Amino acid sequence: MKLSPDIARDILLFLEKYLTIDTNFKYNTVTVDYLTRYSSFTDADSSDIAYTILKLSEAGFIKTKMPSDNNPRFMSISSITYQGHEFLDSIRNEEHYSKAKDICSKLGSFSLDILKTTAKSVIVSAINNNIN
Repeated sequence: MKLSPDIARDILLFLEKYLTIDTNFKYNTVTVDYLTRYSSFTDADSSDIAYTILKLSEAGFIKTKMPSDNNPRFMSISSITYQGHEFLDSIRNEEHYSKAKDICSKLGSFSLDILKTTAKSVIVSAINNNIN
């Protein structure tokens, strides 16, 4: 399977909006099944979404818990980690994200780390342009 940065971005934006902490300071979780049913990701089927969630978890961007039957469909996501928020903040702005994706595609490298580094460079460039 192929890891799609677009799906990763969509998932993180969705989770940021829908994951909450209740009044008892407990995390409300989202399952992969819920995410695949109620999100509006384009060009993503449920297996792409489940695979991307597994990879975001492996990368340390989100906290997940696999059910006892090891069915990823019912894996729960409880939070975005600090590292996940840093990644999301580097690709949140659509214009900066598009520029970073364009640069990465021209270089033929699309790892999430390379995308994050490239997006940060795009942001720094935008900051420098606004300072001068």
